[in-house]
Amino acid sequence: AVIEGHAGYPKAPLLFGRLLQLLPGAEIVVVLADGSRQLFLVRSMAIFPAGSSPPGFGEPYGVPRLTLVTCTGPFDDHYKTYADRLVVQASYAGAA
Repeated sequence: AVIEGHAGYPKAPLLFGRLLQLLPGAEIVVVLADGSRQLFLVRSMAIFPAGSSPPGFGEPYGVPRLTLVTCTGPFDDHYKTYADRLVVQASYAGAA
């Protein structure tokens, strides 16, 4: 699954604005519509220029994983946008 969320603005961060604080091995719990909780462990983080993505991004094959994407890097106040994207990859670790 891929979830993209806004980091917020420089002095008004939102939830995804905290993704940069994650470390490898950090736990992410996703609560599904049926109330079940699924555990993912952060395995990598990378920053890419806006408009580009890592190799294999969105690839439907391989082991189950969660990809979180948000904006980061220099902020353009005129256009209200960030220059880069943060991509966090997490591996499925089972029911939480």
